[in-house]
Amino acid sequence: VKLLVKEGLMSSVGRMCVELRGSLALTGIGHYTNKAVMLGLAGVRPADVKPEEVEPFLREVEEAGQLLMGFGDEAEKHQLIDFDE
Repeated sequence: VKLLVKEGLMSSVGRMCVELRGSLALTGIGHYTNKAVMLGLAGVRPADVKPEEVEPFLREVEEAGQLLMGFGDEAEKHQLIDFDE
């Protein structure tokens, strides 16, 4: 996501597919890797995660069926994409 933002390509993103490999693929949901990936795509840095906000954020994404993917504060650094876990 950071590279897409850096290269000014966020507006051209229509779809994102994340494939986990290795140990992350094996432990994924049990270790909340799926949640970490969603937060990362939304530009949330690990140091900035507020545990009390994670579940409401995930619920909102699931209910809306969309994820605001990006990094940084400027609107042009984000792209609203359809989300289907």
